[in-house]
Formats: sequence, C-alpha cells, structure tokens
Amino acid sequence: MYFLVAAFSLGLYAAADGAVSPNCTPQAKDQVAWEMVRAMAQDVFYLFATTISQTPNCTSFKVNQTDEGNHTGTLVIRSGGEKVTTTTVVADGNKFIINTEDGAYPVLYTDNSTCGVFASEDPDELLLWVAGGSAQEHTFDQCCWKVFEGEVKKKRDSEQGCEEPEVLPTGRPAKQTGTYSKFSENCLTFVNESRSEELPSSETESSS
Repeated sequence: MYFLVAAFSLGLYAAADGAVSPNCTPQAKDQVAWEMVRAMAQDVFYLFATTISQTPNCTSFKVNQTDEGNHTGTLVIRSGGEKVTTTTVVADGNKFIINTEDGAYPVLYTDNSTCGVFASEDPDELLLWVAGGSAQEHTFDQCCWKVFEGEVKKKRDSEQGCEEPEVLPTGRPAKQTGTYSKFSENCLTFVNESRSEELPSSETESSS
C-alpha cells in the first residue's frame, strides 16, 4: 500500500518559503514540452509524486538521440526500476507525446532543467517529474511542487463540489484525490545498477 504524503508536502512547502515567488503562476514559456525533452537528455528524470497510487515506484525517463528540427527523441522508460521500454517522444507545443498507448502529457509547468509538472489523458492523473541530480536533496525548483499541489487542490475542490458524490460501503468517498510519493534513494541505485549491467564487457572492465 502506497504512502499518502500529506506531511511530506507540508515539509516541502516550508522548505520553499522565501525561495520562490509567492504565486508561481505558470506562463506559456514555462509550458514548452521541448524544454522537458532537452532536460531529460541531460539527466534521468524520476516520477517524484503522482495522484495515481498504482503507478510503480522508481519510474524513470531518459531521452537519447534528440532531433532539434523535428522536436523528437528516443525515450527510455524504466518502470519500477526493472522493466525497460524504449519508444519515441515528440514535443508539440506544451504536449509531451509518447509513442505508446500512454498518449500525450500536457506540460503544466517546468523550469526547463530540474523538474516538470504534467497532466495526462487520464483526468485523475497529475505527475511531478524531477531530475535525478536534484531529487534526493529536494533541490529542484519548488515552483514545480507548488504548481503540482495547486492542481491537486483544484481536483479536490471539484470533487467536493459534486452534489451527490459516490460513497463506498465503508462511508468513505469513492473518489478522493491524494498525492503519492514515488521516489526514494533506492531508485537511484536501481538505475545505476541497470546501467552497469548494460555496459559492454570491455567498457565494464576498463572502469573497474
């Protein structure tokens, strides 16, 4: 069962105080999908938090072989630190389009280097992606966290505004947006070990 990170989010808010602008309101320049593709070509990005509890922990994106003219790249997806999928990503305006059944992910906010907030074709899904170099110490742009939490709050408010929300037999709402942490230090270990295993034997020997 995944851990609901309410306390975690409060901690990040406290850490962000005084370090970011008061509103962190995204503008068009903060929603360019190609900038996310370029950032993922520089560092591995990890799924840091999401509103879907079933999403595997330690999911990562890494872009290779970018094409500046066509705004495309080869995207390597690691799911749960184990399953690897290689596909194509296309940047079209604010849309980060994955050439799989996942479809398009609109960019809600990115600082173009350390993090990005995405929506998806699933209306219940929001995602916060963070570069590996800043994920462990939480040194990514805290506007990403504020925008992510702001979008989550909008969903919660819209759910509460329903006149007759569906209720489970336990009496709890059948649909209530929460945020789930998907990153830990172990995620970095998974990816580093996988990369070592994929190195050619000669390269592995020379580095040992």
